[in-house]
Amino acid sequence: MPTAVDRIIIAGAEPIVRYGLTRLLAEHGIPATAIDAPAADLAGLDFSGVDVLLLAHPCGSADVRPDAEALAARFPRLRILLHDDDAAESLVPSRPTVALLPRSSAPEAIVASLRELAGIPAPSSASKQRISGALSTREREILRLLAGGRKPVEIARLMDLRIGTVTSHTHRIKKKLGARSLGELVLMGNRLR
Repeated sequence: MPTAVDRIIIAGAEPIVRYGLTRLLAEHGIPATAIDAPAADLAGLDFSGVDVLLLAHPCGSADVRPDAEALAARFPRLRILLHDDDAAESLVPSRPTVALLPRSSAPEAIVASLRELAGIPAPSSASKQRISGALSTREREILRLLAGGRKPVEIARLMDLRIGTVTSHTHRIKKKLGARSLGELVLMGNRLR
């Protein structure tokens, strides 16, 4: 179920597709939550705190327009992105809050569309330089691997380091960048990508 802190919700797809889209967005520093609900069941959920609903490959629903438009009417702040070839061919959105994106869209197009709809700015080159300039080469590499979803144990193995060394570097990186948690550090690392 959506909560007040969910800005982007992914629904309507097979679990592997929801997972892949969630991971793609996380790699770009965009937090998203996947929910297991087909398009027809979304009408009963509260999306009042959500910026964007990504209806990805709506399974078993040839026409998701009524579902999308009903949600758009009920939650005026909600922007809906339909990510499906059938929807893109058969729908002409009657509301500016419903956008279409073909299923064959490149990952960069999905990220750009969601950034635009949610009002999330792309990372600036100045913030990339600030983060990158504060770190040593080894720290940047560890941060890049953390941002890519690697666990400290994997990083230690890949870089031929002891786990304690990776942990020390991670604490030092957090301190240099002012990150309060590993999650915040990972988001900062995604800005370098």
